Amino acid sequence: MIRIKDLSHTFATSERSHLALDRVSAAVQRGRFVSLIGASGCGKTTLLRILAGLLRQSEGTVTVDGRMPELGREDVAYVFQQDALWPWRTIEGAVSFPLEMRGFSKNFRSEKAKEALKLVGLAGYERAYPHQLSGGMRQRVNICRALVSEPALLLMDEPFGALDAQTREYLQGQLARIVNETDLTVVFVTHDISEAIYLSDEVIVLSSSPGRVKEVVSVPGYRSDRDLSFKRSPEFQAYTEHVWTLIADDVRSAMVDTSLTERSSES
Repeated sequence: MIRIKDLSHTFATSERSHLALDRVSAAVQRGRFVSLIGASGCGKTTLLRILAGLLRQSEGTVTVDGRMPELGREDVAYVFQQDALWPWRTIEGAVSFPLEMRGFSKNFRSEKAKEALKLVGLAGYERAYPHQLSGGMRQRVNICRALVSEPALLLMDEPFGALDAQTREYLQGQLARIVNETDLTVVFVTHDISEAIYLSDEVIVLSSSPGRVKEVVSVPGYRSDRDLSFKRSPEFQAYTEHVWTLIADDVRSAMVDTSLTERSSES
């Protein structure tokens, strides 16, 4: 479904340039759940934005179902870390907005929104407003809005990063169930190694600044057979430790760089 070949991206200003991604090559098969992980600054979100058509790569090629990424594709949906719900719209109105923009009738939009809300466990909240929901519920609405158009590819940028640990674990289980039921292809950005291992078929580990593919880690077994007890298994611990060894030096370097930047700004 996704083919990435020798992809590089440079952010340039009048004063300096920064190579964010360097000769990245990867493939994502249809129906697979693939996570991108690495230290801060490794280019995870940059790569995701290129797949969404929000950025155009500086070099190399990328195709999604044989086509170049472009903004507004109906077969691709994007979920941000923040829920970005409009306070004046009901939950049903927020979820059905993508269908409204495509000109579908009110009855059709309402029916599809209710189906999607049921899928994420929010049936009965159609007339509620965002301020009446918890952070975890609002993020489920965010995911629901992405699913209502029935995309083939779901791009997710740390969707659970701002949530508390209990809510995050609950939503991981909900996302796993939804993906298994819908046969979506998912590319998922996260800093959480255990989250990546639990949810994914493959984990693409990126080096830091510039981002290069260090290793593609295949998680064994059928994703649909996993439940939260998998996180307590020796196999899970071994894969988690392996991914950590791949990124540990980059994480330490990123923390040192951040500390030096903060001290410089204070002086």
